[in-house]
Amino acid sequence: MTTTSEQFEPVNEPIRRTIFSPCRLYRYTLWREWSDDVSTNYPRQGYAMFIGLNPSTADETFDDPTIRKCVGFAKRWGYRALCMTNLFAFRATDPHEIKGQAKPIGDDNDRWLIECAREAGTIIAAWGVNGEHMARNEQVLKLLGRVECLRTTKYGHPEHPLYVPYEVTPKPYGQKIGKQINMKMKWTGVIPAMTTAFKPDLSMDHAFIAKHARWLVDNGCNGVVALGSLGESATLNFDEKVAILKTLVAELKGKPVVAGIASLSTAEAVALAQAAEAAGCTGLMVLPPYVYTSDWREMKAHVQTVIRATKLSCMLYNNPVSYETDFLPEQIKELAATNPNLHAVKESSADVRRVTALKAICGDRLALCVGVDDAIVEGVRAGAVCWIAGLVNAFPRESVALYEYSLRGEKKKADELYRWFLPLLRMDTVPKFVQLIKLVQQEVGMGSERVRGPRLILAGAERKSALAALKQALAKRPKI
Repeated sequence: MTTTSEQFEPVNEPIRRTIFSPCRLYRYTLWREWSDDVSTNYPRQGYAMFIGLNPSTADETFDDPTIRKCVGFAKRWGYRALCMTNLFAFRATDPHEIKGQAKPIGDDNDRWLIECAREAGTIIAAWGVNGEHMARNEQVLKLLGRVECLRTTKYGHPEHPLYVPYEVTPKPYGQKIGKQINMKMKWTGVIPAMTTAFKPDLSMDHAFIAKHARWLVDNGCNGVVALGSLGESATLNFDEKVAILKTLVAELKGKPVVAGIASLSTAEAVALAQAAEAAGCTGLMVLPPYVYTSDWREMKAHVQTVIRATKLSCMLYNNPVSYETDFLPEQIKELAATNPNLHAVKESSADVRRVTALKAICGDRLALCVGVDDAIVEGVRAGAVCWIAGLVNAFPRESVALYEYSLRGEKKKADELYRWFLPLLRMDTVPKFVQLIKLVQQEVGMGSERVRGPRLILAGAERKSALAALKQALAKRPKI
């Protein structure tokens, strides 16, 4: 268990964050962010992560000399933030106190080291000459795999930043040993919520599932999400779900495959999450349970249990319209504070103000993903960085272009493409969205409208209206 403290300073002063154990005897991370000037003076992506020996007196309000020096290095290298971590999380002003402690590392220290390393632009070994205690230096090198240092002593220890001039630039430190942590999942770009293809007998069509996924990625998508609402997950049994994940992982060969995790019980959700990890998935989309809705205490317990069941990067799916469980921004912040592998939120409330609210209270801690197609432009303009998309199943090039125009601020291009696309995108927001999107796929030659019961294929006026909207859109389809 950890606690997060924040101190918001006046404009042009750094944002200060720390993560302590509840007793405050252990400090796991300390952050200093100066993001107001990112695009000009601080162009580097990510942040500078330093690994010291142990924390001293610095906290959410006070900078000791080491923190001030590390901030100076990070700014000179063009980063927008400093993340300070340590081999040992126990707080002490005298490093020799560490050797007298029974548990100097801290129960949560390794998971925070791993988490902070995921998005770091550089990781600097800065623990000085005492890192060999408990062979801790070797443990962390194996844990992280990619570490640099400022300088080394004549005995090969990484020098402490206080004794190194600012002119020194980082160099590789130690050997790249051990298994690198999973840093493949980037919650950015367009990631399709894939439909599930069925044969005429309604068994799964694995050949087409693989073909469809490859086509989506080849047309600019950043990976795929399987087993979501659009994937008719509720109609699939456990073994069918795992089989789909294995097909996608085998086909995409390293491209992100995200497994939707939803079930009637917490135990089954955990089992599916662990099966997804074993199948080689890159991330999880964590949903509330089917059917049962309740208060925050129970819903938090469910999703948190699933998030902690694996080491995979997780995205929380907030869809109060469909699941009647609404994860509020303050609740999402609470989850993020104690679950370091929660990296993103798929916001499908259809209220763009939620993106603004999450951005305001979580900052860059979570990647914000738009989950309803007809809010993508507004969502990106409010701060979203990812689109978990539906109509992309039939129109990947147009979807990727719309996202990129919006992200780059090309307002005229984005608005023109959005106007053309909106009649189709709105199909993603109605109860029969699965049937509509599958019908569109069939009409453009990339899929079949076959669905499993209780759904039925569209008929009558609904079908005519959908086909008319598609015909009109195809007649004016822009060249991308």
